[in-house]
Amino acid sequence: MKFVIFYEKTEQTIAETIAAIIDAYDCKVACYQTDAVWNNAAYDKPTVLLQNATHILLIFDANAVAAAAPFLFFIGMGIGMNVPILALLQGKNIPLPDNLKQLVTPLPLDVFEDYFIDEQKSFLCIEEKKLARKELMDKGFPCVNTNFVAAVQDGQYEIVRLFLAAGFNASLRDTRGTPVLSLAIRNAQYDVAALLIASGAAIDSCAEDRSYSALMEAAQLGDLKTAALLLEKHADTNIQSKDGQTALILAVGRQDIPMVQLLSEHHADWLLADSLGMSALAYAKLFRNSRILAFIPDT
Repeated sequence: MKFVIFYEKTEQTIAETIAAIIDAYDCKVACYQTDAVWNNAAYDKPTVLLQNATHILLIFDANAVAAAAPFLFFIGMGIGMNVPILALLQGKNIPLPDNLKQLVTPLPLDVFEDYFIDEQKSFLCIEEKKLARKELMDKGFPCVNTNFVAAVQDGQYEIVRLFLAAGFNASLRDTRGTPVLSLAIRNAQYDVAALLIASGAAIDSCAEDRSYSALMEAAQLGDLKTAALLLEKHADTNIQSKDGQTALILAVGRQDIPMVQLLSEHHADWLLADSLGMSALAYAKLFRNSRILAFIPDT
């Protein structure tokens, strides 16, 4: 990220102040006084002043009624380079023709630092995505959803991390409607599942094939470690599948003592009934497993 500042001689102090703000955030900045821009002895080609520029900031004389020629020239260059063009707003108006004002963003001095901080964050985020996408391509992974899904299923942690850095959604679903988080759990890829969760995956989304949430997938597989992580992130213990089953019903059905204990400790409902009219409590009594029955509240 590089700011190039063009200022009139009367505004040198303000230009230096703004340059210091930019420099304090480890961002490149270059300042040029417009009177000197056209001096061939100093600059053979004025166009080189915009080399690697990502933003242009114009600081007009506070009393100017019309913009000097260098400002118009660099506005045109900035438009051609498709970079943001800012103008420090010191009076009521910017001394530009009306047809150019719409191409320039006015920015009061007192909000410049806040603007810069937000812009730097946005710029770095975009650059991070570009770099991640390039790295994926270099590793032989074109940036398409199917490759992201395959990397999740295969437990390719670093590739999944790059897809996420490239802007892919941690809550993405495959073509069958299964969230990638559910795919990670089904394929026993704990580290990838943890990465997806840390990246904001919707932990209570249900797969379209059997309407299982991520917690239900873990309960079905007896994956206590993943279940504990999901519950730590406040996963809903009482989501019901298309058959009305809950994570607790699945755990009781498997007679998975540690899972039943974990879910019970996180307030899973023993009374929710499935499509057969059977609740976790009813199944526990049916199986007559005393260790499971011990977790039933008030029993």
